Amino acid sequence: MINGPTSICAGCASRSLEPLAAHHCHVCSQELRSSDGRCSNPICHWPPGQRGFSRIHALAMFTGDWYRVICDYKYSADNQGWAIIFGRLIVGWLEQHAADVQGIDLIIGNPTSPARQPHQHIEGIMAAADIEDQPDRWPLAPKDEPFLTKRNLTTTSAVTGTNWHAKMQAAQEHARELELHGDARGKRILLVDDTCTTGAQMHTVGAFLRKHGAREVRGLVLARVPWGYRP
Repeated sequence: MINGPTSICAGCASRSLEPLAAHHCHVCSQELRSSDGRCSNPICHWPPGQRGFSRIHALAMFTGDWYRVICDYKYSADNQGWAIIFGRLIVGWLEQHAADVQGIDLIIGNPTSPARQPHQHIEGIMAAADIEDQPDRWPLAPKDEPFLTKRNLTTTSAVTGTNWHAKMQAAQEHARELELHGDARGKRILLVDDTCTTGAQMHTVGAFLRKHGAREVRGLVLARVPWGYRP
């Protein structure tokens, strides 16, 4: 995967990882299980003007080996090499879904605090993606010029479990620590993160960017967490 083109990496991953459900929400990418085809995620029923993001794309579901690999990277200082793979998959996904990101002006990561241990995992992924985008085809924010940063540590979404309101509170706390270093006015922004459960953090970060003039914020995550999933 490291030596081949990013399109090959993305193609291989699409065959080996659990794909999104055939019937999934076109706002948050969660599987639709109700007979009326309505998403059970409350945020998807908010008016578009109230929601901080327009939609969330996902590379795969957060299950099986994909769950273990992402967790190994996030929580272990010894597995940072996965950032290279994740960065390549982000660029590969962009190449395979060019129509879905047409009109995007800027691609940034959902920032982590410099105090995060064992490392700033999202920043590592975005730095790897920037290196892989050799022709500079995609509007990735330069790794040495952060567009959006986070000042301090906050409650992690993982410790809230599956409680929707607790996740929203943690997401609001996260957004209060954000600091903007670039001009978001009029931009369509693609916000990259590792996983998504409720979309709460995509909403609060998206709302922050829209407050500062962003025209639209979409999300892209490595993995969509299925409702009630237990590894």
